Amino acid sequence: MKLILRLGLILFTGFISISTASAQLYGTADTNAPELRVPTSVKPAFDYWMRDTWATLGPDGYYYITGTTSTPDRYFPGQRHCWDWNDGLYLWRSKDMKSWEARGQIWSMEKDGTWQKKPKVYKAGEKYQKKSINGDPMDNRFHAVWAPEMHYIKSAKNWFI
Repeated sequence: MKLILRLGLILFTGFISISTASAQLYGTADTNAPELRVPTSVKPAFDYWMRDTWATLGPDGYYYITGTTSTPDRYFPGQRHCWDWNDGLYLWRSKDMKSWEARGQIWSMEKDGTWQKKPKVYKAGEKYQKKSINGDPMDNRFHAVWAPEMHYIKSAKNWFI
């Protein structure tokens, strides 16, 4: 019985040592700290529909942001998204990540696209077919820049999408 107690004490001591070492290795966080809390309100950076956001700091000191956006002035009744149809890639920039300047369209599906120019049309019963809310057959057409990323490559001194 004493042997079992000694082994248990040794294992327990080892566990405590590992736990303490792990906390020291990675640090600890005060989960009650205000800066770790969910904000009470969120204010959009600008009034433009965007998802799959990509933001990066450019070599000129500006922050750049892009993402899956709608075609400007597109109205999509009855739907909560517009990732299925857009005309290209749009860009904004900011020095402080609070005030954003629209830079316009930087890649056009029609002008810059190759194989992307022709929309994908899903036939009835085909995988990923979208169910139209209003019976519009055009709702099964997909033509979009989706989840874009931009990277500045220093050695090339150029941006890549």
